[in-house]
Amino acid sequence: MKQYLFLFLLLILSSNFCFSQVEHHIATNGNNTSGNGTIGNPYATLEFAINKALPGDFVLVHAGTYRNREFNDGNIWEGDNLVKMYNINGTASNYITIKPYANNKVILEFDADYGVLIQNCSYLIFEGFEVKGISDNITQTEADDAWGLYIDNSDGLIYNLEDEIGINYPDPSPYVRGDDIPKTPKNLNKPTYFSGKGIVANKSHHIIIRNNSVHDTPGSGIRSQQSDYITISNNEVL
Repeated sequence: MKQYLFLFLLLILSSNFCFSQVEHHIATNGNNTSGNGTIGNPYATLEFAINKALPGDFVLVHAGTYRNREFNDGNIWEGDNLVKMYNINGTASNYITIKPYANNKVILEFDADYGVLIQNCSYLIFEGFEVKGISDNITQTEADDAWGLYIDNSDGLIYNLEDEIGINYPDPSPYVRGDDIPKTPKNLNKPTYFSGKGIVANKSHHIIIRNNSVHDTPGSGIRSQQSDYITISNNEVL
């Protein structure tokens, strides 16, 4: 009888160990090289910490403003996305939770294509952040000048779609039904500075995005694409 009791207790302890909830801390004064993710020795970036998270873990971000590495470098065509989550998976009974530590105010500010990209992930909770784009820094003149600009990844040339598809032709348009209207080049990218998206779930499932404030993102606030079981709840998008 004692032997069975011992085995039962051992099984319970082993189960708790396998699904223990580990905290991974991030702070503005953290270090990805020497840090170990504890509250006294945190990591520096969300992406680094998230890649260490296992089912049931918490990724906790301390107060401050976090920006993408190439923030405000003057390059309108590309930029390093701020938070990238690729192939991060919890389980149905043990979600991975990413949120501010102890209700700290955490601002994620970016000028790249994505503020937060959740791709090929599952069973994640992302909550409680302020995600800030750079729309309030873009002047009307800059927006007008950049409208319709694309770069062709195949040859590196820049195209203006106003010319390519005739948007700037006089009204009425010289084109009628049946005309061979010029086609836009393929493999095009918009300037990321003017098309940044706040929070995006792509090719993912069972993702909860809640209690976030997303604002001044020129492309979109919160979106889901090619995904399933995405819960977007109680967010403020301005």
